[in-house]
Parts: sequence; C-alpha cells; structure tokens
Amino acid sequence: MNIPISKYIGIPFVLFLLLLSCTEEEEVLQNEELIFSDSYQIKIPGYQYYDNEGNLFQVRGDTSYQAAYPDTLNNKPSFAWDSIGLKIITVAIFTSPIIVENDQIMNVDDIVWEWHSGMAFGKEGYVQFIEGKNVIHGEISDNVTPLQEAKYYWGVWAWNSTGKKILYSSRQLGFYVSN
Repeated sequence: MNIPISKYIGIPFVLFLLLLSCTEEEEVLQNEELIFSDSYQIKIPGYQYYDNEGNLFQVRGDTSYQAAYPDTLNNKPSFAWDSIGLKIITVAIFTSPIIVENDQIMNVDDIVWEWHSGMAFGKEGYVQFIEGKNVIHGEISDNVTPLQEAKYYWGVWAWNSTGKKILYSSRQLGFYVSN
C-alpha cells in the first residue's frame, strides 16, 4: 500500500492549528471594588476579637465597605478573611486610602504595618497585630508598636505560586483606632 507523503505533511499543520485554537486567553477581570481590580475577591466576613483587657471588638468586614463610618478598633487589631489556600499572602495597614496603578501600590510609604506568609507567626485567614511588623518608609522594622489614634485602611492580597501576579485581593476596609 502506497500512501502519498503529501497526506502526512498536512497532519502536523492541522494539529498545530487545533492546539493554537485551544489555548486559553488570559481572563482580564474588572473588579473595581477590590484593591487590585484584575483579581478575584478575598472575602472578609464579619468577625470579632478580644483584646488583652477582655474588651470585645466587632469588625463588620465586607458589609462595612461603603458604610458612612468605619469600625472602631483597639491599637492592636486582629484581621480575619476567608482562607483561599494560596501560599504567598500579605495583609497591610495604611494611613491613607490604598492607591493602585498598573497592579502596583503607589503609596507604599503610607504602609505602617504588614504581615506576610513568610513571617514566623500568623496563618492564612487570621492574623493578630503582634504577629506582623511595623513598616517605616517602605522598610519592615523589627518592632511592633501599637497604632496611634487615627483612621487607617487595610486589605489582603495573594500572589500566584511564583509571586509574580496578584490573583486575589480584598476590598479596602477602613477602621478608626481609639486609644
């Protein structure tokens, strides 16, 4: 049986076209309510925590997103969010609203406290203030000092396994520290 070779030359070309048409286009998200609009949402449910003196603090979570007034918390707050199972996560507190342009935080000098999943304490889904570190002029310090009385903003975001793309982020939430 003699099959012309020209029939076999077209097969790789057809297979290439089929594979090319099957490649998935990268989905561009537009979640304008999130810190990073091109990400999936990390949900922050309402939760409560106690300080060392036994005072109870309520955090409304995502339900406070557009509230006229922020939660009032102590100077060493705790943070909770729905676990998403990613290994590279950051929680940060800012002194002014978080500004993001082209997937980059523009006001890093406004960060005053940070926790990330590479630190020795804390866990994905719940972090206490004492498990993070103060940030001074964009540099993480070795100290953890209580927050001053003021209004703050916080949020959570998580990267892919290579640490190059933010896949998930929360809404930016505000709170007021009353000492």
